[in-house]
Amino acid sequence: MKPRPTLVLDTNIWISAFLAHGPPSEIVQMAEDGLVQVFASVEMLDEINRVLQYEKIIGILKRSRTRSSTVMGTIARLTSIVDVKAEVHVVVEDSSDNHVVACAKEAHAQFIVSGDRHLLALGRYGNARIVSASAFLRIQSARKRKKD
Repeated sequence: MKPRPTLVLDTNIWISAFLAHGPPSEIVQMAEDGLVQVFASVEMLDEINRVLQYEKIIGILKRSRTRSSTVMGTIARLTSIVDVKAEVHVVVEDSSDNHVVACAKEAHAQFIVSGDRHLLALGRYGNARIVSASAFLRIQSARKRKKD
């Protein structure tokens, strides 16, 4: 089996994936299909669960007949949980984003996929490229074409 790209999906990518079809949902489908390996930390799962409780998100999920517990179950099934041992302090503008970077560092992830401007502004941390969902899909498409 060929190595799969390893990534950490920021909360905004997970939430977007379950609210509308688009690049985030395509990446989640790649995880469902076993084409990528996704990592998360307990802190990240807690943040996703907290966001799923926002009134606006609950309303959107209800309209699509989706329960937040179903979303969390899917995320738990698709991720490998990483025990983050060390904090990082690289996102000065929004320190709450540092846990995403710490997870990627601990997991030795190749990508952090995010829509967050503070994370995207970093561009890279260690071996992890920080990219938008659409940029990640373009990168994967280009790699696939090279192999074909």
